[in-house]
Amino acid sequence: MKLLIFDKENSSHDTDSISLLNQSLKDFTISLTTDVDDAKILYESSKFEIIIIDFTTKEGEHFLEYIVKNNSKQKVITIGFELTNSEKLGCDYCEANYLRRRLVKPINIIDLYKTITNFDNIKCEYKNKFNDLEVILKQLLYKYQYFKFDKIEWRIYARENGSIVLKQYLELLNDLNLYNIKYEVIDDKTLKIL
Repeated sequence: MKLLIFDKENSSHDTDSISLLNQSLKDFTISLTTDVDDAKILYESSKFEIIIIDFTTKEGEHFLEYIVKNNSKQKVITIGFELTNSEKLGCDYCEANYLRRRLVKPINIIDLYKTITNFDNIKCEYKNKFNDLEVILKQLLYKYQYFKFDKIEWRIYARENGSIVLKQYLELLNDLNLYNIKYEVIDDKTLKIL
C-alpha cells in the first residue's frame, strides 16, 4: 500500500515522525513531498491508499482541491496547526461527500498511526469540534508546554517562570488574538478566558 505525504514542514524522510511511520507501517511505502507540482505528478503516477495533506498552506489547499476534483472519495488525512475545518462547507458536508479525517499539529504519532491503520473504522475526531471553545483551547495549548488550562476557572496559567515562559506567553496571546478568543490579562502568568 502507498501513502503520500504533502507537508511543507517535513522535507525529509529522516524527520522523527516520518521515520517512526516508516518503522511502524511495514505494509506501506511512503512518498513525501513539499512541492505541489511534485505531489500532483506522484498522485497521477500511482494509486495511493491514503494521502496526508497540510492544507493550511496555499499549496496544500491547492493540492487538496486538486485531489477532490480528481477523486472525491480518495482517503485523505488533513493536518495543520490552524484550528479550522478542512472543508469550508463544514463537517457534515465533508462527512457526506469525502473520506477525510482531521488531525491537528503538532501531530501525535500514535494518533496518526491509528488514523492510518484504522481509517475505515473511525470517524473524524474533530467533527464539529472547532466550534467548541474548550476543545480549541486544549488543542491550542499543546503548543505551549509551560501553560495549563483550568476549565473550572477558565484560566490559562504558566506552571513556571523564566524567559522561555514569557516568550511562550507572548506567542499564546498572539494565537488567542488570531482565533478571536477573548481574554483578560490577570498578571504576567495568567489569563482569564471570557
